[in-house]
Amino acid sequence: MNSSITASLVLPGVVPLLLFLLFTYLYVQSRQPYFRAWQMAWAAYTLHFGLDEWSKISSAIAPWSCSLPFS
Repeated sequence: MNSSITASLVLPGVVPLLLFLLFTYLYVQSRQPYFRAWQMAWAAYTLHFGLDEWSKISSAIAPWSCSLPFS
C-alpha cells in the first residue's frame, strides 16, 4: 500500500484511539464525570472513523455490495 494512503488511514484513526485510551485512564483514576464524557465522545469519534473506513475498504473490495438494498 502507498505510504501516503497508509498515513491518511492510520494517523487519523490512531490519534482518536489514543485519546480515548487516555481519557479512559483518567476516568478510572479520578472517577470524574467530565472524563467519562470525553471518553464517550472520543469513543464515538473513533467508532465513526472506523466504520467510515470499513465502508471505504469494503466498497473497494466488493463494489457490488454498495448497491445492496440494506447497505
